[in-house]
Amino acid sequence: MNHVTIQDVAKAAGVSKTTISRFLNGKYQYMSEETKEKIQAVIKELDYIPSKQARSLKSKQKYLIGLIVADIGNLYSMYLIKAVQDALADTEYQLVMMSTDNSLEKENHALKELAGQDIAGIILQPVDRVDAPYESLKNFTVPIVLIDRYLEQVSHPSVLTDNFVATRRMGQLIVAAGYKKIVHVSEPLQGISVRLDRHDAMKLTALENGLGFTLIEAEGGRGLTPEKITAEIDGPTAFFAANGNALQSLVTVCKKGGLGYPEDLGLAGFDDWFWAELLTPTITSIHQDPTGIGRQALELLLQKIAGGDFNGRLEIAANIFQGDSL
Repeated sequence: MNHVTIQDVAKAAGVSKTTISRFLNGKYQYMSEETKEKIQAVIKELDYIPSKQARSLKSKQKYLIGLIVADIGNLYSMYLIKAVQDALADTEYQLVMMSTDNSLEKENHALKELAGQDIAGIILQPVDRVDAPYESLKNFTVPIVLIDRYLEQVSHPSVLTDNFVATRRMGQLIVAAGYKKIVHVSEPLQGISVRLDRHDAMKLTALENGLGFTLIEAEGGRGLTPEKITAEIDGPTAFFAANGNALQSLVTVCKKGGLGYPEDLGLAGFDDWFWAELLTPTITSIHQDPTGIGRQALELLLQKIAGGDFNGRLEIAANIFQGDSL
């Protein structure tokens, strides 16, 4: 591990610590080319790695980016985290990551914690979409970008999948396949923007085309049984899983109950983990772009930090894989 200090660099270069600090922060006004070249050579020779936090104290620049996700146990959240981390690799910033376990109380605590760390900016995956719990964000001086979800009126930029549009496209595939009923399987809607948009899009498509529509809310697949699925089948019926957890639960329950797709029912969903096309039969599924969402969220945040004023919603297009399950 490198234990070289700024004092070691100053001594080897024959200059003061203040001069080294000025060099590290790009303040060359009173520094000769010879001194700059000598300091650079010593830094390279000693393999000196400056502390970003220490530099921020001297330059008054903040080098920390906060990322708050709703559920770190969700694999899709991990994709988002990795995307932001990868995008930060070529910047001066370091990532501070926190998870709220879908709790507004924990989310509020996380926001206060990060604000207290003199953070440069925050990327937030909000737990709710209603405005009341987020009124305090209007008074935040720290730049904030929302990721994966949005708020109705609080003015912060948000980056997410085109959930409504993608689900409508999937609904049209179900209609075209000749199904007469859609069963929408989701984790509890609970006012979460992503879940509500997907539900509303699928319900609207069903109603417009004269299809029956049923909603099943199942937290972590609990209560989802072969008997419950069978009871919902009324003629040609397609089940739509509104996220990766729901799709995994549906596939598992179908296997346990000996229910085949598309023989007994149609099956489609959001494949957050990119495995549905590997099954036999393959499953028609919506593929999001977490890498693009994470990178774009960071790019918007850096623009906000630099004084940008975009506060709209940026939707990243999802792709649909047409499998054998419909």
